[in-house]
Amino acid sequence: MLDQKLSSESELEYAVFELNKQRVAIKLEFLERFNIVSEIIKIPRAPRFVLGVIRVERAIIPLIDLEILLGKKEADRNNSIALVISLKENVFAIHINNIPKVQKFDKISNEASIKLNFPAEWVVGYIEDEEFIPIVDPNLFWIALGDEEIVGPSLTYNIGKEDEE
Repeated sequence: MLDQKLSSESELEYAVFELNKQRVAIKLEFLERFNIVSEIIKIPRAPRFVLGVIRVERAIIPLIDLEILLGKKEADRNNSIALVISLKENVFAIHINNIPKVQKFDKISNEASIKLNFPAEWVVGYIEDEEFIPIVDPNLFWIALGDEEIVGPSLTYNIGKEDEE
C-alpha cells in the first residue's frame, strides 16, 4: 500500500492534483501524507460529501469528497487516494483520483484570469506554469463545510452503568 509522508523544505513547494477537472495546488505545509485508500468505513447519517472515515496509522480521519461538495452527483472512483490535510485544530482527508505531484514553483501571482471549477474564495494565489494553477487554502474549504457535523448528528446511548451518586 502506498503511504507517503511529506515534508516541506520550502514555502514554494506544492502538491499539484486535479479537483473538478482542474489542476490545483496546495502548499506542502498543509499536507501530512497521501495514501491509497483500501477501505472506507461508512458513517450513518453523514453528509453526502463525507465518504466515510479512513485509518491512517492509529488515527481515524474523515474522508471528504470536494467534488460532491461542489455539487457533482457522483465522483469518479477509479483510484482512491486520500490527501491527509493537517490544520491547526483539524485533520481530514480529501479524496482525489491520481497521485499528486510535489513540485517547486518560483513564479506566484495574486491574480489570473482563468475560469475556475470551484469557488474563487478558496484561491489564495496562482502558480505561473504552462498554465495558471490555482493555489487553494484547505482552511477555506474546511470553512465551506459549514457548521454541519462532519460525521452527522450524534446520538447518545447509555450502554454502561448508571453514574453513581
